[in-house]
Amino acid sequence: MIGSGKEGKESKMEQEKNEGLQNEEIHQTENCENEEEREDHIIVSKLKIAVLILFIVLIPVLWFFGIGIPVDTDAVFVGDITETEDGSLEIPLHITSSALAFTVTTQQTEEDALILKPRASLVGLHHSGSTAVKVKIPREELSVIYLQGDDESDRLEIWRNEKN
Repeated sequence: MIGSGKEGKESKMEQEKNEGLQNEEIHQTENCENEEEREDHIIVSKLKIAVLILFIVLIPVLWFFGIGIPVDTDAVFVGDITETEDGSLEIPLHITSSALAFTVTTQQTEEDALILKPRASLVGLHHSGSTAVKVKIPREELSVIYLQGDDESDRLEIWRNEKN
């Protein structure tokens, strides 16, 4: 019996040793998974930063090329304003700079006045430095039309309703 007790202790020690090795292997496997998760987290973080930087750079560029910048009234030539068949006004505008093209012209009202605010960008993305603005408000409701640059101090009267 004494001999079998010694063998039992040795086998128990071997079992504990094997369990210890298995636990160590499991711990190493968990560390590998944690390292992989950490690396994935680092990659995702770097990707998020890259996308954020890309948007920070792209938004102003797209704004400039897509929407454009306000045009000073000095840089805009207004052609002959005509009345169309449906009674609205059509205002031809031309930019004096050959490198710029109209992107959009907003129409804003103040009482019985209409304010046109043209914007321009580089010609490469837009067709030309000429446009014809069709006024959305009936002629009878307007007394004056202004062309405005970046702020109110850069405002030019381009049409006055002589019929009112």
